[in-house]
Amino acid sequence: GARPFQVLTMLVKHALGLALAGVAGGVAIAFALMPLLRNQLYAIQPRDPATLIAVPAVLIFVALVAALVPARRAMQVNPLDALRYE
Repeated sequence: GARPFQVLTMLVKHALGLALAGVAGGVAIAFALMPLLRNQLYAIQPRDPATLIAVPAVLIFVALVAALVPARRAMQVNPLDALRYE
């Protein structure tokens, strides 16, 4: 019985939570592996702040856009039709 906007926010919050957890884990692993990858990086420093901010921001933006498409479709589903389908 949720309103369409509630469905949208619920699905987007869930997707962004997963994306933020993945980005946090990735940044933590990146910091742990920086000494090993120092020789593989060209033209940037291992702890380049622009890269460490831009890459997670792009990943979160892509996750947001990817979550909005199915969330908007779920907003348009009639709840009675969804219950009958199950």
